[in-house]
Amino acid sequence: MKACFAKAVRRYDFPEKGRSDKVFNHDFKALASLARVKDDLDADTKNNPTFAACWAIVNKWSEESRYSLVLTKGDAEEILDAIVRRKDGVLPWIKQRW
Repeated sequence: MKACFAKAVRRYDFPEKGRSDKVFNHDFKALASLARVKDDLDADTKNNPTFAACWAIVNKWSEESRYSLVLTKGDAEEILDAIVRRKDGVLPWIKQRW
Protein backbone atom coordinates (compact mmCIF):
# COMPACT_ATOMS: atom_id res chain seq x y z
CA MET A 1 0.00 0.00 0.00
CA LYS A 2 2.85 2.33 0.79
CA ALA A 3 4.26 1.73 -2.69
CA CYS A 4 0.88 2.69 -4.16
CA PHE A 5 0.97 5.92 -2.15
CA ALA A 6 4.54 6.64 -3.27
CA LYS A 7 3.63 6.07 -6.91
CA ALA A 8 0.94 8.75 -6.67
CA VAL A 9 3.47 11.35 -5.49
CA ARG A 10 5.19 12.94 -8.47
CA ARG A 11 8.49 14.73 -8.54
CA TYR A 12 8.14 18.25 -7.15
CA ASP A 13 4.68 17.42 -5.73
CA PHE A 14 3.76 18.46 -2.23
CA PRO A 15 1.18 16.06 -0.78
CA GLU A 16 -1.50 17.56 1.42
CA LYS A 17 -0.15 18.56 4.81
CA GLY A 18 -0.02 15.55 7.10
CA ARG A 19 -0.98 13.06 4.38
CA SER A 20 2.51 11.64 4.03
CA ASP A 21 2.86 11.41 7.83
CA LYS A 22 -0.17 9.11 7.93
CA VAL A 23 1.65 6.56 5.75
CA PHE A 24 3.81 5.58 8.72
CA ASN A 25 1.28 3.14 10.17
CA HIS A 26 0.12 -0.41 9.55
CA ASP A 27 -3.62 0.17 9.35
CA PHE A 28 -4.35 -1.40 5.98
CA LYS A 29 -7.73 0.26 5.51
CA ALA A 30 -6.25 3.70 6.20
CA LEU A 31 -3.35 2.95 3.87
CA ALA A 32 -5.79 1.94 1.12
CA SER A 33 -7.45 5.35 1.43
CA LEU A 34 -4.14 7.19 1.40
CA ALA A 35 -2.97 5.18 -1.61
CA ARG A 36 -6.24 6.00 -3.36
CA VAL A 37 -7.11 2.35 -3.95
CA LYS A 38 -9.97 2.07 -1.44
CA ASP A 39 -12.66 2.08 -4.13
CA ASP A 40 -10.88 -0.79 -5.93
CA LEU A 41 -10.49 -2.61 -2.63
CA ASP A 42 -14.16 -2.24 -1.76
CA ALA A 43 -15.25 -3.41 -5.22
CA ASP A 44 -12.87 -6.37 -5.32
CA THR A 45 -13.71 -7.57 -1.81
CA LYS A 46 -17.40 -7.36 -2.73
CA ASN A 47 -17.06 -9.12 -6.09
CA ASN A 48 -14.36 -11.71 -5.32
CA PRO A 49 -15.04 -13.87 -2.24
CA THR A 50 -11.61 -15.53 -2.40
CA PHE A 51 -9.81 -12.19 -2.44
CA ALA A 52 -12.13 -10.96 0.34
CA ALA A 53 -11.13 -13.95 2.49
CA CYS A 54 -7.44 -13.30 1.82
CA TRP A 55 -7.87 -9.61 2.64
CA ALA A 56 -9.65 -10.48 5.90
CA ILE A 57 -6.79 -12.75 6.95
CA VAL A 58 -4.12 -10.16 6.16
CA ASN A 59 -6.14 -7.36 7.74
CA LYS A 60 -6.07 -9.19 11.11
CA TRP A 61 -2.29 -8.75 11.22
CA SER A 62 -0.88 -5.90 13.31
CA GLU A 63 2.51 -4.65 14.39
CA GLU A 64 1.90 -6.21 17.79
CA SER A 65 0.82 -9.57 16.40
CA ARG A 66 4.24 -10.22 14.89
CA TYR A 67 5.55 -10.60 18.45
CA SER A 68 2.70 -12.84 19.59
CA LEU A 69 3.69 -16.07 21.26
CA VAL A 70 0.34 -17.72 20.52
CA LEU A 71 0.62 -17.72 16.73
CA THR A 72 1.09 -21.19 15.34
CA LYS A 73 2.90 -22.42 12.28
CA GLY A 74 -0.55 -22.88 10.72
CA ASP A 75 -1.39 -19.22 11.41
CA ALA A 76 1.83 -18.13 9.74
CA GLU A 77 1.20 -20.35 6.73
CA GLU A 78 -2.36 -19.03 6.43
CA ILE A 79 -1.30 -15.39 6.35
CA LEU A 80 1.58 -16.12 3.97
CA ASP A 81 -0.79 -17.91 1.60
CA ALA A 82 -3.28 -15.01 1.77
CA ILE A 83 -0.50 -12.60 0.87
CA VAL A 84 1.21 -14.46 -1.97
CA ARG A 85 -1.66 -16.50 -3.46
CA ARG A 86 -1.10 -16.10 -7.19
CA LYS A 87 -4.62 -15.34 -8.40
CA ASP A 88 -6.42 -13.80 -5.43
CA GLY A 89 -3.66 -12.87 -3.01
CA VAL A 90 -3.19 -9.46 -1.48
CA LEU A 91 0.33 -8.86 -2.81
CA PRO A 92 -0.57 -9.54 -6.47
CA TRP A 93 -3.59 -7.24 -6.01
CA ILE A 94 -1.35 -4.47 -4.66
CA LYS A 95 1.25 -5.01 -7.39
CA GLN A 96 -1.42 -4.35 -10.03
CA ARG A 97 -1.84 -0.88 -8.55
CA TRP A 98 1.74 0.28 -8.07
